Amino acid sequence: MDEIRKEVTAALPEMHSVGGDAEAFCALLEEAREKSRCWQSALDFKMKFLRSPRRLIGDAEGHVKAVVLEVNQLRLDEGVVTSRGTGEFETLPAETVIFSIGSRVDEGFGLPDARGNFTTTQEPRFPVDGISYEVYNPDLCAHCEDIFVSGWARLASEGVVGVARKDGERGAKALLKYLNRLPFVDETAAQSAIEQLPPLGKKLVTLADLEKLRQVEQKIAANEGLSEYKFDTTEAMLRVITGD
Repeated sequence: MDEIRKEVTAALPEMHSVGGDAEAFCALLEEAREKSRCWQSALDFKMKFLRSPRRLIGDAEGHVKAVVLEVNQLRLDEGVVTSRGTGEFETLPAETVIFSIGSRVDEGFGLPDARGNFTTTQEPRFPVDGISYEVYNPDLCAHCEDIFVSGWARLASEGVVGVARKDGERGAKALLKYLNRLPFVDETAAQSAIEQLPPLGKKLVTLADLEKLRQVEQKIAANEGLSEYKFDTTEAMLRVITGD
């Protein structure tokens, strides 16, 4: 926490320029630490905020020896905080680099998107905790009925898994508010409803598919003597699910 507070303090001018609350951020981390288990570790780490990796530098043997970082500034663009490079660079010595790159929504999915996320209306009919989960397409419709997005489908790579899960629960509440206003027609089997979805040329992953994947991963972990095993690519997971 001392290292985090040090870097938060260094970033205060940028945070204040976009209305950020440094104390709320640190309080969130303190709360998480109080709930966590106590682990003994010799690990020592430092944080660097407002930096983007731009280039890796290698040695004569092809091993990484440094990372070139660009210093960023924060901007408030139509209510959305973004970061932009300043043209100022720093070189950080490094022996190992672990890639953890943010994601973007699938732009070919058929939904309006902007800044890497699907677009939601600023005036939702069914907000949950003040958040809009209703897709908005200014070219086609003010409120695109029947279409809701949540979790990382709403904000790609926003927060950790727990944050995305909570957002998914909120999105489900918004969808239920919408469904409860519709007249009841008749009961439709889930498979029948799935068959009515427009074809996208993509594999629809069901709960049964996820259970099949989980069982295969557990079997591999047991065979390898591991506590847990996870496939690291979407392609590998789909091969297991489809049996290819």
